[in-house]
Amino acid sequence: MRRTKILIFISYILITSVFIFGIGWIYREWVSYDQLTESQSSSKDLVILSNTLANMYHAEGTAGLLPLISDTILRIEYDSLMNSVFHKLEEMKKGSDNTSWKQHLDTLSLLLKKKQHNTEELVALVSPFTHSTWKEIKKSTTLGKQEINILDNLFANTQKEESQDTSVILKRKKGLWGRIGEAIKNTTPDTLQQITSNASTVINKAVIAPTLRDTIVDFIREIHYNFQKKNTALTAYLITKHNELYHINEQTTVQINRIISQLKEDEYTNYCNMTNARAAAIQKSSHIIATVALIAWSVAFLFLLGIIHTLNAKQRLQNQIEMSNKNMGKLLVTREQLMLMISHDIKAPISSILGYLELINQDTFPDEYAGYIKNMKNSAVQILDLIRNLLEFHSLENKRYKKEQIGFAPHGLITEIYQSFIPEALKNELQYELQSDINKTEMYVSDPYRIRQIINNLLSNAIKFTPKQGKVLLKAKLEKNAKQITLNISVQDNGQGIREHDKELIFGEYNRLESSEKVEGVGLGLNIAYKLAELLDGSMSIDSKEGEGSTFTLIVPLEKLGTHKVKSLHDSINKKPIRVLFIDDDIIQLDLFSRITEREGITAVTCSSASEALSLVNKAYFDLIFSDVNMPDMSGMELVKRIRISEFKDSMTIPIIGLSAASMPESEYQEAGFSAFVEKPFTPKQLINIIYEYTGNKNMGFDTFIQFADGDPTAGKEIFQIFITETEKNYQSLTQAFDKHDWETIKYVSHKMLPLMKMISSGELVDFLQNYANGNCSEENKDQLLELIRSKMNEARKYLN
Repeated sequence: MRRTKILIFISYILITSVFIFGIGWIYREWVSYDQLTESQSSSKDLVILSNTLANMYHAEGTAGLLPLISDTILRIEYDSLMNSVFHKLEEMKKGSDNTSWKQHLDTLSLLLKKKQHNTEELVALVSPFTHSTWKEIKKSTTLGKQEINILDNLFANTQKEESQDTSVILKRKKGLWGRIGEAIKNTTPDTLQQITSNASTVINKAVIAPTLRDTIVDFIREIHYNFQKKNTALTAYLITKHNELYHINEQTTVQINRIISQLKEDEYTNYCNMTNARAAAIQKSSHIIATVALIAWSVAFLFLLGIIHTLNAKQRLQNQIEMSNKNMGKLLVTREQLMLMISHDIKAPISSILGYLELINQDTFPDEYAGYIKNMKNSAVQILDLIRNLLEFHSLENKRYKKEQIGFAPHGLITEIYQSFIPEALKNELQYELQSDINKTEMYVSDPYRIRQIINNLLSNAIKFTPKQGKVLLKAKLEKNAKQITLNISVQDNGQGIREHDKELIFGEYNRLESSEKVEGVGLGLNIAYKLAELLDGSMSIDSKEGEGSTFTLIVPLEKLGTHKVKSLHDSINKKPIRVLFIDDDIIQLDLFSRITEREGITAVTCSSASEALSLVNKAYFDLIFSDVNMPDMSGMELVKRIRISEFKDSMTIPIIGLSAASMPESEYQEAGFSAFVEKPFTPKQLINIIYEYTGNKNMGFDTFIQFADGDPTAGKEIFQIFITETEKNYQSLTQAFDKHDWETIKYVSHKMLPLMKMISSGELVDFLQNYANGNCSEENKDQLLELIRSKMNEARKYLN
């Protein structure tokens, strides 16, 4: 799955990279196209040329007025327009790399400069000439004071000859130029009506004197001649200059047309180039897009093939895993069958062999045969230890074990374990010591059987791997703080030690170090001990240095039960006639049970089928029943259920002990109806102790309770007094809690009393306490529970007395 995700992620990255590369390449092509378009665009030159032509035509119009009007502002405007034209032409030259274009612009500049020069010459020549001519005309046509007097005298004489009378002329008065004009035209003067003072009307026609007329005519003719002469010279000059300007204008127009034509050609060429460039860019972009799409499709296809291959491989792997799981399931079933076979078909015969070996009185045999028997026993013990380790590992691996909560005295437990290894330590010539600062009177709650199992393994290894004259030290102490109490146990030896890189392997399963190859075992002992420590919510560690020895440390949390003085196991147990029923389909086991119980004076009845056992319990009385759990016709679980529902007197209270080579939590057997469970194989001593525990005299439970008192009357009294006091307090607490229906208090007190009652009692009292400790909220068994507690306190008082 992870590989598929990685392939998909990489494919996305590659496809995205290809698309980004393609987009970048297309963008680069279009940027190049835009740059080419900007570089080849002639629209700017057209705008500049249009502005230049506008200014040039404006300047040409202004130049036409300059010869006629002598105006400084007009001349400045003309010069500004021409400078602007030359500047724009220069700008067009600098913005182009075309040599022909520059030549056309240079020619146009030269023509414009020449036209400007001719215009300036024309203005310079025409202006003075025109001004002087007009001055002469004005001077010639203007009469001075003397001329005016002469004319007046002439007119005055002419009037006196005509009439001496005063007259008023009733007509519009004409000016000098009008009269001169009439004189030139030689027209007849109008008839004037004269009005005399005597109211008579005399009309006389005034006649201009011939002499005045000739003078004026001559004067005017002279002026006209001079004017015509001047005008003819000026006209000829102007025609010449205008002809020059016309030729210049024609050349300028031709040059402008050439420039415009060149611009058109360039524009068309640029348009074609841009069209071709655009087509090339589009084609190239299309190729890039096609290439990118092809690459992306190829990458996607390749990765799709890879993903399909991975999925197929995953499916094949899944099929293989399913097949492996099926095979594993079959192997687990086969292993389970193997474990059952080992536990029933191997463990039981080995147990029988050991039992018969213990029954053999070796003193009646020669030393040679006694050695054989000893070797047989040792081999059987090794096989039994191997089988036990395999079964123990199998149970731990399948999490069949549960932590039991039992009250015990740590000091007594450690002392008993220490003493059990003294013979083996002496045999190996070892210095074997115990250091413990645990108070003998303190009791706590945990699983002492599992603690014993772990310490036994550690001590056994220490003794096996320590050479002769070596030292093995067992240390035990309690560490208390505000949160918890822990039991710290360490086993120290000065053997060969463990190499640094082997420390990580020491607690693994089936691990045997090179240094331990000569020692019997399969490499499960420390792994089982480590898992048992975890089961107890504890831990195990190692501190070792090669050549100097090793120290294994076990730390187990404890719950405080109370303060008691406890010592070693009490060997003297009051005995009474006991009837025990043994049920097992193994005839050898039944024979062994019979022989062991016979030596102790116990009456044993044996049967090999569950149906036969049901018939016996209904006909005869038995103090205790031992039943194998795995039987062919009916399992032990079914048998105990039928016994409990039978109608004989003690069917609900008779102790029934389950026997099996398979490891199961004791709570499962108790839930099925068994009073206790004993794992095969067991020694004759274990069997006898169980029988006495459940079938001794009435006070046998209290004998078990003080089995570590070592016959000390003072310690026994103190133990019983504390027990009675604490039980009375718990009884009062339960009574008040039942009255108030305070189920939390009932659960707490029941849980508190349960471990101690398990030590001294069995049957209904323990069952009731277990139910309420598990959270049962029913008053159905309230009266029976309180009655059993009162009865147990009375028994304790009687026992104390």
